[in-house]
Amino acid sequence: MIVNPASGLERKAVLEKLKAAGIEYRIITGGNILRHDVVKYYDYTVAGSKNADTAHYNGFFVGNHPQDIRDKIDHLHKTLKAL
Repeated sequence: MIVNPASGLERKAVLEKLKAAGIEYRIITGGNILRHDVVKYYDYTVAGSKNADTAHYNGFFVGNHPQDIRDKIDHLHKTLKAL
């Protein structure tokens, strides 16, 4: 999931709300590689990375499962709607 930058919400506030509701999440660990120290080892030219930055700063994952988890999805939906 990505918190829309135009929404006025901060990812941190969304994650705090999820945690308070007992919903596990993980931030997008890769995000924008241009924001990581390892990039100094590469010879590169980048014209822009707007979408990668959006995922890097505003993205997160919530769990999923191959079985019916409709009740958990409903709980996630209600929690996000309350923001």
